[in-house]
Amino acid sequence: MPHGRRCVGVRKRRDLEALEEPLVPFRRPHVTTLQRYVRTTDLDHAYDAVHRTVAATDTSTLSYRAVAIGHADWGVPGQGLAVILLRPGPQVLAFQAALPAAITPFTGSGGTPAAFVTDPGESISQSTLDWVDGYVPAQIGPGRYTAHITVGFATLDDLEAIEAEPFDAFTVRPAAVAAYQLGNSGAARKLLRTWPTPA
Repeated sequence: MPHGRRCVGVRKRRDLEALEEPLVPFRRPHVTTLQRYVRTTDLDHAYDAVHRTVAATDTSTLSYRAVAIGHADWGVPGQGLAVILLRPGPQVLAFQAALPAAITPFTGSGGTPAAFVTDPGESISQSTLDWVDGYVPAQIGPGRYTAHITVGFATLDDLEAIEAEPFDAFTVRPAAVAAYQLGNSGAARKLLRTWPTPA
């Protein structure tokens, strides 16, 4: 991928302050809706496209149902990335489908580590590069989109015990739609733009 693209994730930020404490300091509770490599020179065009999509959406109808604790393997030996698994409502799926259509003219594939936010000495993992590159179409639409709120890393043994416990389902609604430059594991590292949604 040519230099000069940023890895941008459009995310719905959550008003779930209780989850912030266990998270790495730069992580904010959020639900990823879309991840793409956007050409740096086209960022403003991509923001305008997201703005038009948000404006055309009745964001008060966007909701998820938190249904379980689960985990994903991001290549850390003996650990998994714990998440609250969400079931997206039909309006979320319609909004998610509209976003790639709106921003595709400003995106590319084959991103490099230069597209991401890193700490000194940090390397972007191949699993992160591949995840963002394949997000469309792999995570778009019913039966594909794995909506979740990241909680943090835990040992696989701890996760097995946590996942076996009963889970009280609850509803999650967005506080805003935001675009972030991403870090490793798709972490929302640098806020680029935000669009509030009605309370």
